[in-house]
Amino acid sequence: GGEIEPIPQDMLRKYISYAKRYIKPKLSSGDLPKVSQVYAELRRESVTREGMPVAVRHVESIIRMSEARAGMRLSEHVTSEDIDAAIAVMLSSFIGTQKLSVQKALQKKFARYTHFHRDYDQLLLEILRGIVREMSYWDSVGNG
Repeated sequence: GGEIEPIPQDMLRKYISYAKRYIKPKLSSGDLPKVSQVYAELRRESVTREGMPVAVRHVESIIRMSEARAGMRLSEHVTSEDIDAAIAVMLSSFIGTQKLSVQKALQKKFARYTHFHRDYDQLLLEILRGIVREMSYWDSVGNG
């Protein structure tokens, strides 16, 4: 189907509240080399060009976004897809802050990280819809 049904605001509020309260995903130490590699490459590039430098806070943002994305799925485990999505968002944001001449070179250099699979986002949306339908059903059974 093409039409996206909006999630009722009350249900979304409950979902977010539940995720914040009970779901605490953490990045495993085995995933850190991938994040470190991106940081090292970005640092090398930002030093050799006249753009804005990369900072440790960029690594911290990748970790936080990875954990937040896992939390959206109500997962205690951060997957490589969560990390890839976070890297793509951070790189896109970072590259967007650079001078136009630097942007083009960085986009080319980091293309393999920024072309994240959109299919995962669609799958996540379908999973969320299913959870919302199930929660609505159990909510109506409990109140009915």
